[in-house]
Amino acid sequence: EDLSFGVIVYNAAAGHDLPTGIVELREMWVDLRVKDAKGKTLYRSGELDKNGEISDGTIRFGAIAGDKAGNKTYKPWEATQFLFYRTVPPKGYAGDQVTTQIPRGTAGPITVEAKLLYRSVPPHVVSEVLKDEAFTPKIVEMSTARATVTVE
Repeated sequence: EDLSFGVIVYNAAAGHDLPTGIVELREMWVDLRVKDAKGKTLYRSGELDKNGEISDGTIRFGAIAGDKAGNKTYKPWEATQFLFYRTVPPKGYAGDQVTTQIPRGTAGPITVEAKLLYRSVPPHVVSEVLKDEAFTPKIVEMSTARATVTVE
C-alpha cells in the first residue's frame, strides 16, 4: 500500500533565510529513509551519489544559478538567473509531501527518519576551484526527526 507523509522544515531560530549567504553555493537537504521493523530500507531520498553530489529528486534548499544561455553556473559574474531557488524564511517553513509504496507483508512498525543536512559548498565546485588541493566539504546534521508507523 501507499505510505504518504509530510516533511516540514521549520526555520525556528535564524533571523534570515536558510540557507543564507551565497545560496547558489550553500546546500541544505533532507536525507529521508523509510525502514521496516528489521531495518531494511524501503525508501530512500537524499543520498549522495558516488561523487558526493545530492541525488535528483531530493528535498533540497538553496539555489542553482544559470548563465544567459540557461546553463548552470556557480560563478556570480556569469549568473543572470536562478534555475532553482528555494529557501526557508525566518520563523517560516517549507513542506513537501512524500508517497512511497510499502510492499505487502512488510514487518512493522515502519520507521520514517528525516535528517536535515547542510554543507557550505558542493564537491564539484571545490574540485574545480582547488584542483589538486580539493577537500571533501563537511556535512553538518542540523536536525533529525523520526516517526513510527504501525502496519496492520
